[in-house]
Amino acid sequence: MIVRRGQELRFRGPIAGCRAYLAVAGGLLAPRTLGSASADLLGRIGPRPLQAGDQLLAGPAPARDVAGRRLRPGAYALPSGAELEVAVVPGPQEDWFPAAERFYAGSYGVLPASDRTGLRLDGAAVEPKPGELLSEATPLGSIQVPSDGRPIVLLAGRQTVGGYAKIGVVCTPDTWRLAQIRPGTTRVRFVPVGLTEAHARYRAALAALEGAIY
Repeated sequence: MIVRRGQELRFRGPIAGCRAYLAVAGGLLAPRTLGSASADLLGRIGPRPLQAGDQLLAGPAPARDVAGRRLRPGAYALPSGAELEVAVVPGPQEDWFPAAERFYAGSYGVLPASDRTGLRLDGAAVEPKPGELLSEATPLGSIQVPSDGRPIVLLAGRQTVGGYAKIGVVCTPDTWRLAQIRPGTTRVRFVPVGLTEAHARYRAALAALEGAIY
């Protein structure tokens, strides 16, 4: 869509899911920290969050580069239904969970305390064995489990390291689906897959992304 000077865009909220995104050709001109204009609220790095009245400037982008381009309808629509299946690669501390099969046997609801840092789940508890774990990197989609046994799926705003045991890692193409679930709606069922299948799912998602813009 080409937007001219003086035109106004209005959004009424997402039709499905709980988050919507606005992409601007040329990017937004904003001060950057460590190469990013994002605000890391946990680490207190980067600019403050946007407030009403703030003005953002768009970078240069020739109209011919975006004219006529569209995102295929439904390309990122959440699957309909009361339950969403999510692929998980077991580990890296799966052996810390004596009742790991309980995690995959049931389904989980999303709690209101969830945010872009992590998706907090309500369902069968899977307590890790007693012990201390050295803090280590927390990749996108890590499923860490505190001592209360309630899993938390780490999302885009997660901390960089953590000391909770991780029962598995969500396949990357499924993380955006989890981030769009509204608390109290869709339930989540986790399905274990091997690394080979996880790589195949990732390649398929990249191919679908290329075909979503036309």
